[in-house]
Amino acid sequence: MSRALDLLKLADELLAPSPGRPPQVKLVSAIEHAYYALFVFLIDEAVTATFGRERTPAAMQLRRASSRWYTHGQMKDAANWFRRAGKIPPRIAALLGYPPGASRGIVPIELERVATAFANLQEARHNATYDTSARFTRSQAQGYVRIARAALADWEVVAMTAPARLFLLLMLTGDAPVVSR
Repeated sequence: MSRALDLLKLADELLAPSPGRPPQVKLVSAIEHAYYALFVFLIDEAVTATFGRERTPAAMQLRRASSRWYTHGQMKDAANWFRRAGKIPPRIAALLGYPPGASRGIVPIELERVATAFANLQEARHNATYDTSARFTRSQAQGYVRIARAALADWEVVAMTAPARLFLLLMLTGDAPVVSR
């Protein structure tokens, strides 16, 4: 988690009080850092869950290589399935032991918040990075940093649950393994 915390610390430094309005580039950078903190944190959780924490050169290389397999789009798709406004595909719900059409109670609320935070932070980062007409306030950027921190805390509550482990897997694979069953 240290890399994620380092990114959030850097976002805080970019948002530190100073005379006048902060330059937009600092606000944009803070928003980007908030998103990337959660992005790298979830990838680290996923590869560690898969390959463990072994410190041999081969294990460390495998974790580094597999970290590159994750894509922003696939991770957002998985987040959208697990977020409150999302819809879990029926076959994924079935994996968790729920009947077709079940929509409530499948995902722990903390995991819903992590997924929602990821999707919202990705959208905010996308707007901040690519919409050159977008303008932000220090308060808005601080809000995104708070969302990222809250998501890290929520993850600690659900990290070992079956839905969270499935979320980590689906961030990499999408629903392809489930659909092809």
